[in-house]
Amino acid sequence: MRATEFVEKLKYVTTLKTTYLMGGFGCRLGLDWYNENYQWNKDHAAELKKKYNTDPITYGFDCVCYLKSILFWQFSGDPSKEFGGAKYSRKTDLTIQAMLDSCPDLTDKRWDEIEPGEFVWMEGHIGAYVGNGLCVEATPSWKSGVQLSALGNIGPVSGYPTRTWTKHGHSNYVTFETAETSETDQHAATLAALKAMVEKNGVLQEELNKTKADLTTAQNALRKAENALSESKVKLSEQTTRISYLGTLVSQKEKEAESLKSELEEQAKKCEKLQKEADQAKLEKEEAVAVQEAAKEEYKVALTYAENANKKLKNDLKDAQSELSKAKKEISELKEKLESENPGTGEETLVDVWHMFIRVITKRNK
Repeated sequence: MRATEFVEKLKYVTTLKTTYLMGGFGCRLGLDWYNENYQWNKDHAAELKKKYNTDPITYGFDCVCYLKSILFWQFSGDPSKEFGGAKYSRKTDLTIQAMLDSCPDLTDKRWDEIEPGEFVWMEGHIGAYVGNGLCVEATPSWKSGVQLSALGNIGPVSGYPTRTWTKHGHSNYVTFETAETSETDQHAATLAALKAMVEKNGVLQEELNKTKADLTTAQNALRKAENALSESKVKLSEQTTRISYLGTLVSQKEKEAESLKSELEEQAKKCEKLQKEADQAKLEKEEAVAVQEAAKEEYKVALTYAENANKKLKNDLKDAQSELSKAKKEISELKEKLESENPGTGEETLVDVWHMFIRVITKRNK
């Protein structure tokens, strides 16, 4: 591709609505597939989704794919075609290093001799010089997307951000015109540049109109914010008064809580004393119960002993009554025998009989 055509197409993309997208070579956000697994795309997923299906459509590029989409894949910026008309080819999907390898005169010197169409490079990033002290690049910096920047190696350009690059060189994929370029080609290049400037002016006018509308919106939002701030101040004053009241109330409640704490501690001491008394009473009760149980056992033993003694006494009484009956019978028999043997016996004989009875009883008791 001729350098003039390359530069013209590169600058045309700056008139489109673009954003930085890792791996992007003209992806229409919201319509075309892109690799969401790249870390940068993951980190900025929410921001990217806000740019889906915009009007006009937003195209996604990264630095090296931007250059390849123009040099190799025919990106045209047609919103009706996938990837804006770009047709990806693995054969020409070159890395930044491979793009640099196509520059046999790659150098970090002679910046004052740089020509439009040359690649410019710094660690991890690539762009192209398009003339008038400007480079074009796809970057997440500044506005994020494809944009013009001043070549810091030459000097700043008013109205553009500045980047200083490390090296520059002529790529074999770009055909650079010699000093003998025909007048017709020069006119064509001039017309192309003028066309790009007119198109850019139209875009800038649209951006200016949009900026004015945004400014009006921002002013309205500012007024609303001021009103909200005034309301917030009133609410803040009310809240300050309420906080002061609540602080007083909290202090009062803390004093009440301290007093209640003292009462609770006193009650706790009383409860502790009552518990000790209850424990002592419990011990005394247990001892009394033990004594009562022992008394019951002794009572049972005494009752058993009394019952046995009573039985024995009854038996002894019964035996004594039986012995008495026998003794009476024997005395009667003796008396009858005595009277029959000794008729007319007096009181003395009866005394003898009584002594005999006593002897009989005594003998029986023995």
